[in-house]
Amino acid sequence: MKLLKDTGISHHNQAMQIYMDKIAHWEKIRRKRNHISKSQAAAALGFLNYLRSYVENEACWLPWSPAGATKAARQLGIPSLKLRILQTPLSLSTDVLKVSTTSHTNIQDASHG
Repeated sequence: MKLLKDTGISHHNQAMQIYMDKIAHWEKIRRKRNHISKSQAAAALGFLNYLRSYVENEACWLPWSPAGATKAARQLGIPSLKLRILQTPLSLSTDVLKVSTTSHTNIQDASHG
């Protein structure tokens, strides 16, 4: 999602505008008549609802945004590539699940191979 990864978003108001555009987009998709579009929109809007608490509050948004990494690097006098952007609890647990699932799949493949 552009909002989470775009390094060109340098101000909180830009992030809020992208967030509101995403809400409008998925609200439009939700009004379609087919079940798949409605299901996709429900999932996207659910995620955006979760994300709202981070995006609305600039103090919460800045630490895990690319803009926060740029600001921190500038204050520390180091290249921003040397900094890790903080992860939200959701993205952190998603990464853990990906690693866990991948490891489990590799173990199953090895035992059946």
